[in-house]
Amino acid sequence: MEIYIMAGRCVACLILMIISTSCNRQKYRKEITKYPPDSLFWVTDFFVNGCKNFLDKCPAAYKTQHICAQDYDGNYRDFANYCFMQYENCNTWRNWRVFKRERC
Repeated sequence: MEIYIMAGRCVACLILMIISTSCNRQKYRKEITKYPPDSLFWVTDFFVNGCKNFLDKCPAAYKTQHICAQDYDGNYRDFANYCFMQYENCNTWRNWRVFKRERC
């Protein structure tokens, strides 16, 4: 009698394992949106802290070198680092982008 109970439990466990592995797994939550999209800054931090977020929570790797940036009109400008460029974008909407990683 005990053998039948143990065999039934093993079969039940096997069935549960098969069902759990064959189910379509979905993520628990969506990926956090970044702003700007190619950076490490989160959109939620931007809405809470405003443009100041680009200076306060700037990763150390972004502060390492001067950059030359270009806007949509073709103008060039030097920035001390990537974070200052993003701060300027946030305040003026000039849409500066990195042209090269040195002075212009």
